[in-house]
Amino acid sequence: MELNLQIIKQSLNIDYSDNDDYLELLLDASIERAESITGIDRLDFNSELKMAIISDIGFAFENRGNEAEVQNNSIKVFRKHSKRAML
Repeated sequence: MELNLQIIKQSLNIDYSDNDDYLELLLDASIERAESITGIDRLDFNSELKMAIISDIGFAFENRGNEAEVQNNSIKVFRKHSKRAML
């Protein structure tokens, strides 16, 4: 299963299209963050990484307009699966 806008909206119980562009942006950013941290290509993400990405997007969507933060739980999952040395 590849993550896409439909899956994100279904996971977050969003049934309107007002924020589709913003959700697409969050999806792209979260996938790029996961790839950067883990060193794993998006096509090779396992279910745990995909769930962390969905969680990351949900957190960012719910906290939009607030001080820029990232969800630490998803970052922990990304690091857990990292092929790169974490300092």
